[in-house]
Amino acid sequence: MGDFRASVKIEWECLGIEKKCEMWINYSRDTHIDPRVDDFFLDAWNDSRHELEEIYIKADHEQMEAQERRDYDRLKLKFET
Repeated sequence: MGDFRASVKIEWECLGIEKKCEMWINYSRDTHIDPRVDDFFLDAWNDSRHELEEIYIKADHEQMEAQERRDYDRLKLKFET
C-alpha cells in the first residue's frame, strides 16, 4: 500500500489555553502519524504544564500566607491575654 494524505483539524483546550491547528498530513502504515501532529501536542502540553506550574506556585504561596496569618493571630492572642 502507498502513502495517504489526510486533512486533520486539532483543537486543544486545557487550563484556559486554547490551540487550534489545521493541516494536511501524510500517513502510511510504516510511519503511522505525521511528526507535526506529535509536535503540536507536545507544544500544547508544554504550554499547559507551564500554566499548571504557575497555578501550583500561586496556591502554595497563598497557603503559606494563610498559615503565617493563623500563626500570627494565635501568637497575638497568646500575648494579649
